[in-house]
Amino acid sequence: MVTPLLHFAAWMIFYLSPFLEFPLNIVIRGDRAIMHTILTISLAAVFYINFFWLIPKYFKVRKFLLYFLLAGFFCFAFALAGDVLIGNFTHRPVETEPTLLSGPPIEKNRGPDPWRGISFFASITILSIGIRMTLEWVKSEQIKKELENDKLKAELVALKAQINPHFFFNVMNSLCSLARKKSDDTEKYIIKLSEIFRYNLTDLSQDKVSLQKELDFINNYIDIQHMRIPKLQPVKIEISGNPDTISIEPMLIFPFVENTFKHGASSTQPLIVNIRLEIMKEKIHFRIENSIPSGRQNTESIESSGIGHQNTRRRLDILYPGKHSLLTAVRNNTYIVDLNLDLS
Repeated sequence: MVTPLLHFAAWMIFYLSPFLEFPLNIVIRGDRAIMHTILTISLAAVFYINFFWLIPKYFKVRKFLLYFLLAGFFCFAFALAGDVLIGNFTHRPVETEPTLLSGPPIEKNRGPDPWRGISFFASITILSIGIRMTLEWVKSEQIKKELENDKLKAELVALKAQINPHFFFNVMNSLCSLARKKSDDTEKYIIKLSEIFRYNLTDLSQDKVSLQKELDFINNYIDIQHMRIPKLQPVKIEISGNPDTISIEPMLIFPFVENTFKHGASSTQPLIVNIRLEIMKEKIHFRIENSIPSGRQNTESIESSGIGHQNTRRRLDILYPGKHSLLTAVRNNTYIVDLNLDLS
């Protein structure tokens, strides 16, 4: 509905423009009104014939010769028809003020001459090409953006689907280890696993969850790792700020924690893990450090062997383009992940 109203308003402005007098008075007089009415209708006809038929059928498919022949024909035909109609419906002496269509004064007995107004019809044809092609470009960009958004959404769903089996494969290995030891804490950790499952079933499908829920999930996971890894030292977790005030995408920082235990665990060397989380207004700073067993000093080999790490990098690129920094490094036998995230 908006577009027809815009077209109508534009043609009304064009029609009334010759009759505007200061200050904003509209004075429509006799022959001048008839002449401009015929001119406006003729130009509108050429505009819409070109806009809705000639451009899509010939110009867009590069049939330029046929297009220019037909466009020229319609310009000439409507200029001729307009000149004939003006001659039949107006009676003006030789000294009448020249109009937009007629040009300079002519002798009264001179016949129709479409070349006097052809420039107007050529201009309206060019204008319709410009408007139509601009609208086509805008529409194309909108479709491209929609397809890109749909692709990104589908990719995020696929990335989440990859996280689930990857994570639970490792957790089930941990529980198998507990069962073999016949630990009295097995029931306790099965309950913790059920809480982990609940988080995945109820929260992973959401776009965002409370940061506190993500931290509870991570704490349950760390508790299970304490039973699985004998040489795991008490994990030091420092949190500043209120995690209940922040919402993030589920499983966004967990893969970094998971990789810590996956690549840092060793049967011969102790595993030291330190986690620090700073929560600011619409920003978080997450840093995790873990000791590295001998022979695993290469940062690239650690990252390339972790599906979760690669997925998280991709998710960050999709969800927070230009609003995050993720740095990884190995220093003094310690693997470091440092993430700054702007949630604004």
